[in-house]
Amino acid sequence: MWKIFRYKNNELNMLRKDIEKKFDKDYQIYIPTILLQNKNNKNKILKKINIMGDYLFCFHKKFSDNKYRYIINNLKGLKISLSGEVESQNDIIKFIKRCKNKEDANGYLHLNFYEIDPHKDYKFYSGPFNNTIFKIIEIQKNKIDILLGNLKIKLSKNNYFYQPVWMKKRLKFIKKCFRAKCGAYTLWNLQLRFIK
Repeated sequence: MWKIFRYKNNELNMLRKDIEKKFDKDYQIYIPTILLQNKNNKNKILKKINIMGDYLFCFHKKFSDNKYRYIINNLKGLKISLSGEVESQNDIIKFIKRCKNKEDANGYLHLNFYEIDPHKDYKFYSGPFNNTIFKIIEIQKNKIDILLGNLKIKLSKNNYFYQPVWMKKRLKFIKKCFRAKCGAYTLWNLQLRFIK
């Protein structure tokens, strides 16, 4: 069964080792990741971004057994194990399949992972406009026309990574839901809408 874990910063390897120790090596971890290439003074800087923030998917056949709940909740490197995964298994599997269909040969998601909606604000996470908010004016096959302040710019659609601005707000909302024990279902309903 798939579980959704929120892991502690810089403790992902510790979480992996503890899963192996307390269960066995027959587990899968999936983290949907985008690889960004930023150029800085003729050097390429590679940056990996987990599109789910500090959440990951973990599969093990023993996760469906309730007697392992205590062990799961006390894994080293784990912040929280989300509830509601039993009802959300189909949604989780669909989400992972959609992500894997959008991956390149190296296992990274394509930059045009999210569905583009011209009525929303977006934020760049790569390129010369990094951390800048913009509006999309027109979408063409391989290009987009954007409005950056009062400046109209035409860019290649696939050379930059950008996300809807409300994505960060959604992730904050999701975190509130987790604290309120809304479970994983909320997360997958929100995420599935934003993927082509």
